[in-house]
Amino acid sequence: MATQPANTDAVVEALTRTLTPYIGPNMARSAVQSQRERLGIEGAAMTADQIEGLISKVGHGLNVFLGRERAAGVIDEMRKSLCGVGAA
Repeated sequence: MATQPANTDAVVEALTRTLTPYIGPNMARSAVQSQRERLGIEGAAMTADQIEGLISKVGHGLNVFLGRERAAGVIDEMRKSLCGVGAA
């Protein structure tokens, strides 16, 4: 995970793009945005702890749709997707 803050919009976009094949674009966007709001993440930059918290919350919700094993794989994909945005 990044030691420097990552751009919030880039993180949200990367996570949404990763989730889209599994739950569709609208649900992916909604899941990421709603969990971001619940965690109180605001502003243009996110810390590593905030990013990990967001991945964890979104991943927990995936258990319902995908099952634990498949959700764990998608969580790993979300983490990897952040390499391109300076968040990993």
